[in-house]
Amino acid sequence: MISYQKWLGLSPAEQSGVQAIALQPEDELNFSHTRLFELKVIAMVFPNFHERRGYTQATLLRQRGFSGEIRAIGAYRDNLILLEQCGFDSFDLVESEDLFQALYAFSELDVARAFQ
Repeated sequence: MISYQKWLGLSPAEQSGVQAIALQPEDELNFSHTRLFELKVIAMVFPNFHERRGYTQATLLRQRGFSGEIRAIGAYRDNLILLEQCGFDSFDLVESEDLFQALYAFSELDVARAFQ
């Protein structure tokens, strides 16, 4: 996995060899970049609990047809339901989070869907 900024600096041939990129909150995705939709994984870095820009990026990616994996790096248990609703499908939790509590959050997700 390489940074989005580094990926942008690669030639088209080099870009096609990359399967995963990581976006920082300040990165603005260029949705007209055709190779973006060929990636297998796009990861969004969440440096803190209150960062929200990745939610918008993930939603826009899904709305525009990105079918690869969208990963949240730095996820918190309390954000998992919203992350999933925005299109994230994998989560790298912060070290302080308990994995079993995070897994339990997904059972709460099923309950939340029942009330939609």
